[in-house]
Amino acid sequence: MSDTLNDLVFTESLPNQMIHNGVLYQQYQTGFRYNSVQNRTGTKQASRDMHDQDIRWQQRQENFNKVFAHLEQALTVGEPDILQQAGIIQFFEMTFELSWKMLKDYLEEQGFEQLNSPRTVLKKAFEVGLIADGHAWLQILQDRNLMAHTYDENTAVVVTQLIHYTYYPLFAALHQRMMAEHEQTDEPDHE
Repeated sequence: MSDTLNDLVFTESLPNQMIHNGVLYQQYQTGFRYNSVQNRTGTKQASRDMHDQDIRWQQRQENFNKVFAHLEQALTVGEPDILQQAGIIQFFEMTFELSWKMLKDYLEEQGFEQLNSPRTVLKKAFEVGLIADGHAWLQILQDRNLMAHTYDENTAVVVTQLIHYTYYPLFAALHQRMMAEHEQTDEPDHE
């Protein structure tokens, strides 16, 4: 039913899942995520230990940094054609998704709870000073939702300009802030 390799089990019935040391991991776009599972004795095992919880936001940050770099590179194109605009918009959407999820993971690690939506995460991030312009971030959320439902060439031009001149600077500021947070957690006092 399943193949075991050094206590790592990929289930045949669920190829996007694996079990390692009795913990079920599900694969998502950004990697494997922990879930609670029953261990062999039938008792419920914790989904992750405290160390893993502490670094989850840092792992999400690594993914954010990669996508942010792709967005940054895409924005260097002088006059993007329609396909390049679509790429810029796609990198924008991925950067935004990873932004709010990274913030959520970081805030949860700081002890904040009930962060159930991008809106609540952005409001809390603004409240604690992780982002400077809460209204602009909520506008990103609104525009991202609109982009998912409306698309034409004129909209692509407008959205590409918004991304370049309005949203990219917000992502850049978040990138710098979270790099500073990451460096702070790497200091010996935090280990």
